[in-house]
Amino acid sequence: MGSKHFYFKAKSKLFSLIVISLFIFSSCQICIETPRTIRKAASYQNHIPLTAKELKSMLTEDTTHYKFVVLYNPCCSPCIQYFRLTYPSIMDHYDTSQVVWYFILEETGGIKYNEKFLKDLNIHTKMYYLKDNTPEFCSKNENNWNNLANYIFTDSNNKIDDIFGIPINFIVNKEGKVKKVIYNYPNGVKRTSTIELYDIMNKSVMDIDFNNITDTINLNFLPFVCTGYNCKVK
Repeated sequence: MGSKHFYFKAKSKLFSLIVISLFIFSSCQICIETPRTIRKAASYQNHIPLTAKELKSMLTEDTTHYKFVVLYNPCCSPCIQYFRLTYPSIMDHYDTSQVVWYFILEETGGIKYNEKFLKDLNIHTKMYYLKDNTPEFCSKNENNWNNLANYIFTDSNNKIDDIFGIPINFIVNKEGKVKKVIYNYPNGVKRTSTIELYDIMNKSVMDIDFNNITDTINLNFLPFVCTGYNCKVK
C-alpha cells in the first residue's frame, strides 16, 4: 500500500534525469506523455481513447455487471506488481457475466508498450487510454485523479481526496457506485480513497456493501501534501 504515490506527477520533474539516463541505459522503457505520443496514439487502431465523460457513461450506464477499473502505466513498478500478483487471481474468480474489466492507460506515454505488456501477462482485453484536456482532469493538475473519481461517482458524502498516483482501482457495483475506503495516517489525518482490488482478494464483490464506508485501513506513512495551484478537490 502507498508505493504507487511515488509514481505521480513528479515524473514530469524527473524528465531531465530520465533523458540523461537514456544515454547510460539505452534499453529503458520511457512512458512519459509528450506531444509526439499524443499524436502517435491516434495511429493505434487497437486502442480506444476515452474522455472523462465517456468513462463515466461506461461505468454508470451498465446496470447488469460489476465493473473493475484499472488505471495504470506499463512503466510503473507498482502497476507491474499488481498486474503480476493481484489482478490474475481476482480475474479467475469471476466470469464475464458477472464482472467487466476495464484496463485504461493513464495517458499516451506508454501506449507503444501496452499491447505487449498485457499479452505477456496473458490479459486479453480491449485497450483504452485517457484523453481529456479538461483542466480538472489533465496531468498538470495534481488533483486530477480525485477530480476524475468525484466526477464519475457523484456521491456528495465522503468526497474522494486521496488518489495521487497509479495504479488506481475503481470497484463499481451494478448501480454505478464505487467502493470507498478511509485511510488513517499516523499524523491523525483521515482521507477517503477508492479501495484497492488487493483488499478484496479474499471476499466476493457480491458481498460488499457499497452504500457505507465500513473499511478503514491504517497506514504507516505520512499523507501526500498537494502543493500546486490546483489542489482543491472538485
